[in-house]
Amino acid sequence: MRQGVEWTQARSRAVNILRSWELDEVEAILSKIKRPSPDYCLFKSAEIEPTRLPPNPEDRNALQKWWPSLWRTRERWIAPSRELIEQSAKEGLALCVDENGTWSLLSEGYVALSHVWVEGLQRDERYDGVEHTKISKVFELLHRAGLQSKWIWTDVLVIPGGGNPTSSLEDELLTIDLINSMPTVYGRAEAVLIIDAVVVQVHSTDPRDIAVALCVGRWATRVWTFQEIKLANRAVIVTATGGIEFSDMVNHLKELGELDRPRYHRLYQWAAIMAKSDTHRLTLRDLVSACGDRSSGFDIDYARAFFPVLGLTWESGMTREQGMERIYRAYSKDAAVIAPFAGSPRMKRYPAWAPSYLRGLEGVGHHDLQSEERGLRGEWHVLKI
Repeated sequence: MRQGVEWTQARSRAVNILRSWELDEVEAILSKIKRPSPDYCLFKSAEIEPTRLPPNPEDRNALQKWWPSLWRTRERWIAPSRELIEQSAKEGLALCVDENGTWSLLSEGYVALSHVWVEGLQRDERYDGVEHTKISKVFELLHRAGLQSKWIWTDVLVIPGGGNPTSSLEDELLTIDLINSMPTVYGRAEAVLIIDAVVVQVHSTDPRDIAVALCVGRWATRVWTFQEIKLANRAVIVTATGGIEFSDMVNHLKELGELDRPRYHRLYQWAAIMAKSDTHRLTLRDLVSACGDRSSGFDIDYARAFFPVLGLTWESGMTREQGMERIYRAYSKDAAVIAPFAGSPRMKRYPAWAPSYLRGLEGVGHHDLQSEERGLRGEWHVLKI
């Protein structure tokens, strides 16, 4: 918590992923996080504020000393036109921006960002845009991570109304089109750049250090960031001193797990389940494991956010329960496996025996149950205790 890790996140990791670690081991890794304060976020700091020095900054009589606001550079706000956003959704292209604030519709040659909005890289409602200095800082991080792309795509600049389900019908329809295009946008990107407020302050590129830091950061607590990494063909994590390939981190954890299973196997599983796989399909049980403690600001996202990785299409007017019904009908065998799981109310719609949420579930999967329209079929046993 001294490093800005949320208490609930710290407790969750301590009793699960890092349960076999010694306290001094974790402390040694977290000591590599150099944050000016526990709540420090790069995109909320003075580092991204535009300034201009006077001709002679050493002159004590300089007017800047008494009137500093005179030298403040007027902020420039970056935002695409509504027409470009609609065109990108219609044509299935990524609406990207370069360091100068120029926009382009691309099908390749760009880096997509994966980050948590509340950590500062978000649209300012007063100006309906993002400060140009923040875009410049993103490119600085991109180059630090070893990426050379001249274009970036970020959801904060193209999702109207912040994805709020109470937005206007026009915004909702556009948001739905953009959400349904996520597999294409993230899948075509040269790389997905992971930006976490904790990890970006870690002075290390050691895979073990970065894995521990990433699992305690906010990036690991959001349902949408899971979709973004799961859809990525290549992902790179940026730190204070460089970048590390997500796949290299996973492979390194696998090797460590073979040498010391109690300490590293859970950490490896946590990371590996997020990686894109062409050989293993994503199951609902995988989602329960990967997103069990992830959250969103909107209840509807506990169904809507899973559609891109499950290959489903979200439709206008759908509620979370309707979205869950669509998931269960499309993955009926998977639904039967997680039917015995506890931790969530049952569905009010079909199937009434299934959990209403995929988060917060606990239990052992049952592979012998079959989903039918009227219920579940299987062998049931009663044990007298």
